[in-house]
Amino acid sequence: MLTPPDHPLFFVRRSDGLIARCSAFLHMWRFARQVGGQTFVLWDTGTRASDASWSHDGVVSNLLWDLPSFYATGGARELVFSDYRGSPRGTLRQLAEPEFAAGGPAGYRREDFVGGPFTFLEKSPQKYRFHDETKQAAVDHVAELWRMLPLNLAVQRALHEARRQIGGAPYAAVHVRRGDIIGVLRHALPGLAAGVMDERTHRYFYHLCGRTAPLHSYFPLADEQLALGRRIVFFSDTPELAGAFLDRYGPDRVIDGTTLSPPGLLPIQRAMIDFQLITRARAVISTSTGYSLFAAEIGSIPHRIATQYATVDDLTRYVFDDVLQGEAIPADLHQTITTIVAEQHQRVSRRLPASPAVG
Repeated sequence: MLTPPDHPLFFVRRSDGLIARCSAFLHMWRFARQVGGQTFVLWDTGTRASDASWSHDGVVSNLLWDLPSFYATGGARELVFSDYRGSPRGTLRQLAEPEFAAGGPAGYRREDFVGGPFTFLEKSPQKYRFHDETKQAAVDHVAELWRMLPLNLAVQRALHEARRQIGGAPYAAVHVRRGDIIGVLRHALPGLAAGVMDERTHRYFYHLCGRTAPLHSYFPLADEQLALGRRIVFFSDTPELAGAFLDRYGPDRVIDGTTLSPPGLLPIQRAMIDFQLITRARAVISTSTGYSLFAAEIGSIPHRIATQYATVDDLTRYVFDDVLQGEAIPADLHQTITTIVAEQHQRVSRRLPASPAVG
């Protein structure tokens, strides 16, 4: 008969993007190890079964990290990965329960986790901290844990080669996010032209204005980095956008980072290499995406927001002329979209300094 563990167990499960998963399990691990707990990462592959990078024989996370080496050096006492699609058995607790969260999300006490083999299941543990732990200390702890995970050998070799191609001189990373946002909105064009906007499309307009930006809004920040003697390394989920930077600055000052990973790697491995390279930059220029924000935290580098250089008129033209390709939209729906643009511009602007600091 198995003996129940004498330490708390923390299960964390996400089914979305690579960096959202990494952020979640690293914060869970950071929390758990302070109370002698063990973290189990449930790497859900069910929602990405059609993508070869997420559907694989064996543990998908082995494609990113050298887990046998990590486990062999005692890592399994703290952190275990599993391609498990179900839920763990037993009584599952939540960190938000009053028994543990009486002091609020930043007021946890370590002594509350002693004396019981608690089992927790969490999705977004990033907001939880102990009462004597600052937000910056939590971020620094996560960055330390990130460096403790040995990379998969193929990823490690490809990363080494990519760094060789970039060279030893300092560089700034430009990360341009597009993802599925523009595709979803263009797919919705027939409905929009007929005056119909469903809930998903409405939500994606908010994503568009908060997580993407017109290309020209990246240029002033790129100019600053080039003036410091740094090259620009371009990263994007839409590789053809590199042309705008190469045309403007030339190949001597811009490296297309989307070409640095060998074609034999899986998409999830290429995404990991891009992320690793961004964390090694002197600054990252992007929008308010979780990907670039987390890279800046892991690398302890400045995060510059390109949206600062897009006016509300710029964003409006970007939405209607570029993304919606000049399609005629009925006046009332046009006004609704225009209002979303203005709201998102105001929201992002409130979080920005009056002028960009140079990193």
